Amino acid sequence: MTKKAYITSNSSPSLGERWLFAGLLTIVAAAPLPLGSNRPLPMAILCLCSGFLLICWALLWRFKQTSFHAHSKTIRWALYGYGIVCLWIAVQWAPIMPAALTDPVRQSAADILKTGIDTRLSVNPNATLTGLMHLLVYGGVFWLSFQLTRASERAWIAIQAIAWIGTTYALYGIAVYIAGNDWVTIYPKWTYRESLTSTFVNRNSYATFAGLTLLAAIAVFTRHMVPFFAMKHPLRSKIVLIVEEVVAKAAFKTLGVISIAIALLLSASRGGVGSTIVGLLALAIIYMARKKLNLRQISGLLSAAIIAAVIVYSVGGNHLSKRLPDDLVQSNLEVRTDIYALVWEAIKTSPWKGTGFGTFEDVFPAYRQGDESSLILWDKAHNTYLENALELGLPAVILLNLSIALIAFQCLRGALTRKRDRIIPAAGAAATALIGLHSLVDFSLQIPAISILYACLMGIAVSQSWSQRKT
Repeated sequence: MTKKAYITSNSSPSLGERWLFAGLLTIVAAAPLPLGSNRPLPMAILCLCSGFLLICWALLWRFKQTSFHAHSKTIRWALYGYGIVCLWIAVQWAPIMPAALTDPVRQSAADILKTGIDTRLSVNPNATLTGLMHLLVYGGVFWLSFQLTRASERAWIAIQAIAWIGTTYALYGIAVYIAGNDWVTIYPKWTYRESLTSTFVNRNSYATFAGLTLLAAIAVFTRHMVPFFAMKHPLRSKIVLIVEEVVAKAAFKTLGVISIAIALLLSASRGGVGSTIVGLLALAIIYMARKKLNLRQISGLLSAAIIAAVIVYSVGGNHLSKRLPDDLVQSNLEVRTDIYALVWEAIKTSPWKGTGFGTFEDVFPAYRQGDESSLILWDKAHNTYLENALELGLPAVILLNLSIALIAFQCLRGALTRKRDRIIPAAGAAATALIGLHSLVDFSLQIPAISILYACLMGIAVSQSWSQRKT
């Protein structure tokens, strides 16, 4: 028992707990299938399934049928912050506000129609309630993965499952791409016809999903290969053994890393690829921080990484390279800069209480009068921080992001202090770097399948961020 974490252990996992773990992985695996679950019906199904699993976990815990029950003081402030934000969203939705604090549009409509005013902070209560449902699902997935992966063996099963989920969707996307790239699941592809998007509509969304699963695949691959790098053999013999392992015995793990990387490049998402590179660099730096490597070892690792990158890029990087010098980049940047400025002006009209979670599409058009691109639908701000600030208000968005940062910090601390399985919390910190950077230029976290994957990965990483010996 430690002052930082309370974990009770009963015995080996019960049958109910094993089914619960399988159900969690099934949610993560199934979420990308119906267009990233970015549609009402699949998201409602995910909500029901995650709620059912939470109820089952609560019953198992109540009757002491869980092998581990973990709640960490280290992340309690993050959990409190998340809970407060959810409560604030419920307040935005609920018709309990004084008329003077409600949305002025509602007040004007009530005056014109000569009816009573619906006293809510949100300009679209249904959208706000839907947004709250999404956030609760993500929190539920995080909690389940946090509770169910305290055992190292099960944590690695979950990380391997994420890697194979990413590999499966990557291979599917590559197959569709080679076959003509005409379909996205059962629908004729209506956009991004030149880019691999697997089961997602948007190439940036798939690129983020692929980047997260690539981190998991590399974690699995690294765990398998570390003993070979640590062998005290002549360099030539070590290279032969490593190549044999990569090509033969660990072929499926190698296939996972390469297929996800190729699919990522074929997505041609500049933001997605760039954010993934930052995530991979963060993973390497965090994981290697405590290792005392000599110049020869560093040179060998860099050479292997460069060779792998050249091979992958030669296969899947052609389309991306064509987009890098795109003349539209500058104009697109200018348009986004203008949009960001308009969003900031909108934030200043209601900086404390927001317009209601999930209401950006309803609110933003009112601020685009006279904008040259006003005929283009901007249902997302392409900057998650600004969009959430407009919807939630500045205090709530700061609290939400601070909660995520605290969880990421716990992962970073675990990666720097643990002796075994350090790469799992390192992957969590790297995933946050990837997601955090990409959220500056896009809206991937607003795609349910990506948020569910990220929540699951972070739950595993946090659960493995302190030593098993401190149980």
